[in-house]
Amino acid sequence: GGQATEERLYIDEVDLAYREELWHAHRGGRPGDVEVFVRGLPPACSEEDLRQHLSALGVDDVKEVFFLRRADGASKGMAYIVNGSHESAELVRSQMHDAPAASVICVDGDGDGPDDRACLSAWFSESERLEQGQKSVYGRNLAGMLLGKGGQQIKELREEADVFRMALFGRPFPNPRNGEDEDHRIHLLVSYGEADDGAPARVLRLWGELLERLHLEQATRQRLDQRGGGESDDGGASDGEGPARSGA
Repeated sequence: GGQATEERLYIDEVDLAYREELWHAHRGGRPGDVEVFVRGLPPACSEEDLRQHLSALGVDDVKEVFFLRRADGASKGMAYIVNGSHESAELVRSQMHDAPAASVICVDGDGDGPDDRACLSAWFSESERLEQGQKSVYGRNLAGMLLGKGGQQIKELREEADVFRMALFGRPFPNPRNGEDEDHRIHLLVSYGEADDGAPARVLRLWGELLERLHLEQATRQRLDQRGGGESDDGGASDGEGPARSGA
């Protein structure tokens, strides 16, 4: 029993370590890709701190900085950075990936910042790629497959993760309850018991396993197609479009 806690979990929070190897040729993204995800930022880092850091790197066309926050409002040390051009996004990615976390100066830091060995990670936003559907470097509507027919994947994920409620939100999904200003990035809104501290990590692990499975299937399919030996069955391309609800 007890109170319920609600938290947004973003697709870029899952373990995407395999993506680099699986889609290495697409590491630099498409010419239109402008969003970069950064994790490992010092907890005290503010939007202003991060903008100052980007400016010092020579990036002067940052359009948006969006920090991910826990249910209690604390920073997760992760942020989406939307840039004015693909070139700027690539600069952010290349300069911030593997850089020391301590290189980001936080005005309000109280001395207990990241240890000297902590490094940042940065990559082209998975959310942005999934929002592009078949036009993305993956060549398939993986977002629709994350939802499943009639939201089946999310129903199963909620049951397996053993949480109260779970709904998938983002630009590709029908969402009758919210206006256009709702957060367009791909995320789960998860409601769980306030004593269940492990719920977010559990959900991210299971969601990540689902996404990795879809990636492996699609990468294999693309390789077969390139060799001319694959059937170009694109059955999953429209999953999740139409009237399917995105909640479970």
